[in-house]
This record gives sequence, structure tokens and C-alpha cells, in this order.
Amino acid sequence: MNILKKFAVLIVTTLASITLIADTVNLSWNASTDTNVIGYNVFATQGSNTVFAVNNTNAIYVVTVTNQLTASITNVHAGYWTFTANAFDGAGNISVNCTNVTAYVPLAPPSGLRVINVTIP
Repeated sequence: MNILKKFAVLIVTTLASITLIADTVNLSWNASTDTNVIGYNVFATQGSNTVFAVNNTNAIYVVTVTNQLTASITNVHAGYWTFTANAFDGAGNISVNCTNVTAYVPLAPPSGLRVINVTIP
């Protein structure tokens, strides 16, 4: 696979959008300016400002999407996570990773709780 430096995947440092729902992180980004791009690989690893290894081998989650600018990563544990992405074309060329983005995933609130008896003084 060739590394293409000419196309840029843009996950803006503030992210176009990041939504945290319980154990799911929803990400969105801007399209690459290269018209040959057909999809994106999104990588996640635990830790704040974690540096990704060559070929992203330290990624805990990898999501590949085609013809869309969003991805969801499920079963994400609470804590800091770092995300990055790259683009690919139909010939198997892969871009360099975009700038990393870090987000904190909070603990999911407990479910199934109900109030049994409340006394208001």
C-alpha cells in the first residue's frame, strides 16, 4: 500500500462532531479534498494525546467506512481516548493520519434506578 501525502483527511481538532452516549462515541469529519477517496479508517486508543504507532498497530478500535463521513465506536470504556483517521482510495492507497483528537468518555449512569420513598423536610 502506498502512503499518499497529497490527500488530507480532516478531523478538525475540535472535531466536526463528537457525541458521547453511554459507551458509544459518534464521530464525524470533513471530507477529503481528493476526489478519488472512497472511504476512511478511524482509529481509537485509550489515553490522552496518545501517539499512534506506525500503521496504527496500537489502536484498540478500528472502524472502516465507505461513502460516509461518520463512524460510531461502541463498547468504549470510561476514560480518555485518542482518535485519528486516514483516507483510502480504490487502488489501496492510504493517506497519512490526520491530527489526533482526544476526548473524555464519562462513566455511564446506572440504569434501572427508581425512587422508593422520598421525605422532604
